Parts: sequence; C-alpha cells; structure tokens
Amino acid sequence: MKLDLRPGEYVVWKNGSMVVTNMRALQLSWRGISNEVALDAPGLIVRPYIIYREYRYEYDSRLLRPDVDLYEYTRSRRRVPDHSPTGYSDVDFVVNGVCQLSFKLPNQTAQELVTMLASMGIKVVEDLS
Repeated sequence: MKLDLRPGEYVVWKNGSMVVTNMRALQLSWRGISNEVALDAPGLIVRPYIIYREYRYEYDSRLLRPDVDLYEYTRSRRRVPDHSPTGYSDVDFVVNGVCQLSFKLPNQTAQELVTMLASMGIKVVEDLS
C-alpha cells in the first residue's frame, strides 16, 4: 500500500499496519488510513502497558492415560485464574484522557517504540495498574 505523506513528513517507525511518522501515528487498513493521531496534539500522552492473561485452561492430568478415552480427558477442562504476562503490550495514544489509537505489539517492540517516542519529546506515562 502506498502511504501519502504530507510535505516534510517522513516515516520513523513501522510494523505491519502500524506507522509512526515525525508528525503522526497511523493505523493502516487495506483501504488506507483507518485511524490517526497527530503527535503535536495538545494533551497527548503515550501510555504503554503489559497485557496479562485473565485465565487459562487446565486439564486433569490423572486422566491422561492410555486406558482413558481422549474425550473424557478433554471434558475435564476447567478455567483457572492466571495473571501472567502474555508477551504483548498495548501502546495507547491518549489525547485529553481519551484513547485515540492503540497498537498491540510484542513487549520488546513496544519498548522500542515507546523509547523512540520519548526521544522525540512525546510525554510517556507508564500505566500504574
């Protein structure tokens, strides 16, 4: 897809359908730009946070034997609370308290993006939750 940049605008970071230029952050779709936020918007902050699991599935390991039907083993599935990190982070672009754009990225990629945005002078606020 061809991205029409404004005069003086250049790409500083891209990852699939997510692009950051020196002037704005863009979410792309096959039709073009689906969402964008200006990096010079008053009240803009970038808020990264790690995504945690809410639950995971657990099976009764006592049923995992050759003499037990696989169907019985799969029926033993139950949901268990699990708050471990998923390996992904959301990077939200918030303007005056309203999230305008959100990128879901692997943790390391998210950290690289946040570091780059901070070096550009954009206010980064770590999520306190």
